[in-house]
Amino acid sequence: MAGGGSGYDPRLPQWLGTLLPACAARGTKLICNLGAADPAGGARVAAAVAGQLNLDLTVVGVGEAPAAQARPNGAVYAYLGADAVARALRAGADVVVAGRVADPSLFVGCVAHALDWDLDAPATVATAAATCMGHLLECGLHATGGYFFHPRGRQPERGGGAELAALGLPYAVATATGLAGGGFEIRKARGRPGELSRRTLAQQLLYEVSDPAAYVTPDVVADFSGAQLEERGESAVAVSGVAAAGPRPEKLLRLVAKDGGRRQVGEISFLGSGCRQRADWAEEAVRIWMDQECPGSSSLVRASRPGYDALRKRRDDDVEDDGECRLRFEGRFPDEAGALALAQALAGLGVGGPAGSCGGFLGGSPFGSPVVDIGKELVARDAVTTHLWTLGPRLARAAGAAAAMLKGPDARLVGFAATAAAALAATEPEPDATPEGEAPLRAVVPEAPAPPPPLRPGQVLQLYDCCHARAGDKGQLVNVSLVAYAPWAPHFDAILAALEPALAGVFEEFRDAAASDALTVRVFRMANLAAANITVEPVLDGGVSVSRRLDPHGKSFSDVLLSTTVTMP
Repeated sequence: MAGGGSGYDPRLPQWLGTLLPACAARGTKLICNLGAADPAGGARVAAAVAGQLNLDLTVVGVGEAPAAQARPNGAVYAYLGADAVARALRAGADVVVAGRVADPSLFVGCVAHALDWDLDAPATVATAAATCMGHLLECGLHATGGYFFHPRGRQPERGGGAELAALGLPYAVATATGLAGGGFEIRKARGRPGELSRRTLAQQLLYEVSDPAAYVTPDVVADFSGAQLEERGESAVAVSGVAAAGPRPEKLLRLVAKDGGRRQVGEISFLGSGCRQRADWAEEAVRIWMDQECPGSSSLVRASRPGYDALRKRRDDDVEDDGECRLRFEGRFPDEAGALALAQALAGLGVGGPAGSCGGFLGGSPFGSPVVDIGKELVARDAVTTHLWTLGPRLARAAGAAAAMLKGPDARLVGFAATAAAALAATEPEPDATPEGEAPLRAVVPEAPAPPPPLRPGQVLQLYDCCHARAGDKGQLVNVSLVAYAPWAPHFDAILAALEPALAGVFEEFRDAAASDALTVRVFRMANLAAANITVEPVLDGGVSVSRRLDPHGKSFSDVLLSTTVTMP
């Protein structure tokens, strides 16, 4: 925002232009966190969209009070909880445009409003279950099989890309009684492709939660460690066994945005015989030229060869050097001098060699792009003030008229509305909520699991063959969920016991040497799911906002783990 850009998500008109007509037709409230750093601005845009579509909707923006966000050297944003969303809904919102709100809290706020919960009361099992429900719904298409599209995982029933493009989103069915008992149901629309199953939800349940027995949100400390998943047909999974591990935290997480210097990215390619050798020469020359221009700047650059060693070190140096090689540089510098030195050195390859360089480009300006370094701190809950910005239907229509007058009617919104109307007309109504303890209509009895494959002492297993995984990040920490395929579930404890001593070695090549001399590895078992959550830190080159890696979020770490072999004792 300080640089002149909008603080809300620029896709807000597209999303709301598509969704609001359908929501208005069905009386459905829409809650989003697209307000990001500027929920007030996002709410004004949402109101203008509603006005141009002639929809009588009340829009409420919700976020931390602006005065609390200002600091001399940057901005701060506290992650609000479900109470902020519930407050906006109780103020009459049809559309809630939230700023920094914890992802599960968006859903917990809806449940709290619908069931008239007092979120200031001590945290309960119901709040924890609603948090788990929100955590799974937050995963979106990943919960319905999107993250299971892998040659070792889901085999699509038709063309993989076509099925992936048509996946249905998950939704939840929950009651006050069910949530109070620690349970609910996750479904997907019947007939939509994809997979909603015990294995897809087990993988997502552990995503970015670190310790499953103590998942901290602004609303509750939830305990997922005893969770159970029961398939109730091809489109429904019952979740049970969620508990509350502790009261609502007294402190909230606050992000602190500050100047992180300048980032520069550049790439160039070589083709044919000796392409990797030429890339090696090019890297050496670039580093020399950089240090001549800006002493020491080359030490701040990470070089890699995408498709060869950008995600992990290669162990097969005997691969023939006659294909093609992409050389990538990414650096973070304290000022523009280092960024410019890299840009000029990369340009020098085109006029100075090695032979056959092509496809060179810079990721932006020769002077680099600004980096926002995100720090974290805890702040007392009572020190954070939530603010609402309410725009009723009259203001929405006025905002829409003003936008149309200044910029002309937005043809995109007409197209979005037409797309939504067509989708709404083609959507079959889903059955009513499942009665307590009953399976949905047309539920199927699951087949008996296949007998476990034999396991013998000294047997070598590749984890790809017996497990699936999902990786996520929190700062310098990577979180990898490891889940056994059903036939291997009886052997999971033995496999994990054989794997644990090797985990530090598996991830050692990614250790941030500047941050620590050793890795911290923790393993959290999920007894009811034949699964474990594995956390490793520090391995993400400073965290996603400042990382110089091709994979700043560490998503490829799931495949790093799965490619590991273990020897059974």
